[in-house]
Amino acid sequence: MRGALTARVAPLASGHSFEVSTAHLSVRVVGTRFTVLSDARCSSVAVREGTVFVETEGAVVPLTEGQDLQVCGEQDEPSVEAPHSGEEPIPSETELMRLALDAVARGELEQAAKLFQNVKALYPGGDFTEDALFHQAVIELQRGHVAAAESAYEELKRRFPESRRLETLEPRLRK
Repeated sequence: MRGALTARVAPLASGHSFEVSTAHLSVRVVGTRFTVLSDARCSSVAVREGTVFVETEGAVVPLTEGQDLQVCGEQDEPSVEAPHSGEEPIPSETELMRLALDAVARGELEQAAKLFQNVKALYPGGDFTEDALFHQAVIELQRGHVAAAESAYEELKRRFPESRRLETLEPRLRK
């Protein structure tokens, strides 16, 4: 079998994913732009934006923007090339939140802000997106970055209009 697919998948709700399978691999995404090419000998995935999770031989390999992966061989014996960028695996959403909250506890607000942004970017429909937006707004206020705090607040309000965290942020933003 031979074919090619280029897809742009809007961010999906937590627990939902879009999957493309070939003889050599399976690609699971939650919101991204990517290309899958396949022929009888090889299958490859190239990520244009966002993150995909490629499963082959029972292993899951996360790929981010600019990375690609090729798997070749007979169905019985595929050989997997490592992702081309050589980057570390992407931490889970829970691990990113833990790292971000630890950075807040240490007073490393710039690092925490970056980690909360990563939670939103890598897991846009994840379980902690609401928390990440809230904490990002609070941190940006603490850092004196009012425009960034307002931006996080507006995104929180747009994506989670029933959030009780909005009531906590509103008075802080009015000061």
